[in-house]
Amino acid sequence: VSMRSSPAPLPILAIAGFGIATAAIIAAPLVLGDQYDWIVRSVSESAAQQTTGAWLGRLALLLSGLSTIAVCIVRARVWGAVATTAFALFGFMWMLTAIYSTRSWIETVSYNELESSLHSVFASAMAIINLGALVLLIWGRYASRTWRVATVGLIAAATLLPLASVILPEFAGVSQRVMFFWTYVWLSREALLLSETGKTALNPPLKLME
Repeated sequence: VSMRSSPAPLPILAIAGFGIATAAIIAAPLVLGDQYDWIVRSVSESAAQQTTGAWLGRLALLLSGLSTIAVCIVRARVWGAVATTAFALFGFMWMLTAIYSTRSWIETVSYNELESSLHSVFASAMAIINLGALVLLIWGRYASRTWRVATVGLIAAATLLPLASVILPEFAGVSQRVMFFWTYVWLSREALLLSETGKTALNPPLKLME
């Protein structure tokens, strides 16, 4: 007996989570005041230690991770065990960046060095895991040209935008937000594919060797 598609509420909750996370990221600079410049500062810094209003940034990071894990549950049979595990780890790491906050961008604010270091470790690990998961999906599952272009674009964004943040630090906040929102859109589209076989979007798996 084949498994039925995931119940509708779970994809809806995942998409709602990404929507609320987006709203929180947009609203956070209004709460943090003039000292926080969203063009320069990262989402993680909006959730920094000892920061008034950091709850909005932490909410965004937490919901990002939870919603990603929800999408993993919805798409597990289509993605396959390895890619699903990779995305689940990505979502879990995303949640941990909300629990372990980075240091404040204000130099005089005290902070817990271990907590800030753990945040950096989790943030770096989730970026690598995300890239690996996306590559696994392209390699083994999809033949849709539109989907592949969107996914390659996300891989490029996840690779190049962090580099852009280093080369153009005055736009680091913009770069990270573009990467976050692109990821939300990509995962939200996956959440909408309710069939375990990809009834509305999945073509047969790619045949790499013919």
